[in-house]
Amino acid sequence: MKSAQRRLAFYALSLLLIAILTTVMPGCGASSSQGTSNQYTITPGRVNNFYVVSSDLDPARKPRYIEYLFTGTIKNNTANIYASVYIKMRVSIELGNGNVLEEKDLNDIPFNNILSNKSIQNWKPGQAIEVNRLVSISIPIEYADYPVKDVIIQYTAKLENKINQTQEEDVIASVSVIDKWQTAVKKVRIGRADSDDGNFPNSILNGKPADGLSVDNGKKELIDE
Repeated sequence: MKSAQRRLAFYALSLLLIAILTTVMPGCGASSSQGTSNQYTITPGRVNNFYVVSSDLDPARKPRYIEYLFTGTIKNNTANIYASVYIKMRVSIELGNGNVLEEKDLNDIPFNNILSNKSIQNWKPGQAIEVNRLVSISIPIEYADYPVKDVIIQYTAKLENKINQTQEEDVIASVSVIDKWQTAVKKVRIGRADSDDGNFPNSILNGKPADGLSVDNGKKELIDE
């Protein structure tokens, strides 16, 4: 009899713990802010692509790196005024076996991501900020041989709200760019580079992208996948 009572008590306690965890866990998830497309709008400009880059010391101009270059606008659709904003662009590669290569796996050279961010002040509700350039890390062309399932460009923002005295980091958008990656891979395989590291990204920003590149017209909005 006592054994049955203990089992019943254990069963009741288990149900209570499950109920508590079910209630608490969503709250834990909510504390990690995830940006959605209705909070921010990213609109790409003329340049929004992967580019194959060679070394300016190589007379043959053989492909050496693959880099992502973004220009466009990011709009604040919230009702918040952010005193300071630190926008960051990251690239990750999902392999065919499901493993994901982050930037530290792709290229851990110090300051390799120095052009991947932008800082702004006093971001008002409804304001669209101009992003003149965000340049990803330099991805060695060896990764063009890897079996790739997907390539993701993620835009995040560290936000300081002085009115509410909060600091948070939001994921503005995570965008699949596998098609653009595959186009860059084709260029690598035929030995074609869009620019050299001495002129990139200015040669792309100040001129016209090489033939065959997919260039957005600035009217298509990027949203969370």
